[in-house]
Amino acid sequence: MDILQLVVAAMLQLTPEQGRPTATSPQLDTYVAIAGGIEEAVSQPLEGVLPFSGPAAKEASALALAAVARNESGYREDVRKCTVKGDAGRSVSAFQLYRGTSRRGYSEAAICADDTLAARLSLGVLSWYRTVPTVTNMFQGYASGNSTFRSRGSSNQAYMFSRLVSGRIRIQHDRASKTLRADFINDPNQLSLNNVILPDEHAAIYVRLTTLTPKQ
Repeated sequence: MDILQLVVAAMLQLTPEQGRPTATSPQLDTYVAIAGGIEEAVSQPLEGVLPFSGPAAKEASALALAAVARNESGYREDVRKCTVKGDAGRSVSAFQLYRGTSRRGYSEAAICADDTLAARLSLGVLSWYRTVPTVTNMFQGYASGNSTFRSRGSSNQAYMFSRLVSGRIRIQHDRASKTLRADFINDPNQLSLNNVILPDEHAAIYVRLTTLTPKQ
């Protein structure tokens, strides 16, 4: 399973069944756009750094971004395109990047127009916390800027991420490298979330994915 399909599958898993897009829904285009940005971000991260080390670092990083986006925006198109903003207008994009250092000098307009840039900046924030002891600390850092401060948002992100990696990717703190290491539990070529996606819809969704490219 490639990263784009993995992320779309993860997004569908995290969306309550009654709110999931179907193969013919315009909402699926939004999911693909966000997932496409995530795919590009983990393939070419800012400064070449991912939040995780190890053989499953790219996949774990992509799933972490899927969890962040679900909590921060619900994968909504109006939030993705910044017609709706959070934190009294200070946070933008599907990942709700807060005004300041997390944006690394990029303008709001640039972030709102580019899913890949938004995902790379979000990935960069997660990467600031790659040496913390636990994934929970990483998401706490993302949500508040303090890896020891627990909030509802950080708890939601950590819980959703744990759902996505359960039985698929093992996350542990590596003492030698002082990073969070991601290892495949089984054959990485069999990494799949298909069994949790709308049984009557997932085949049609993946057929459509082969013809879609992330929209701008």
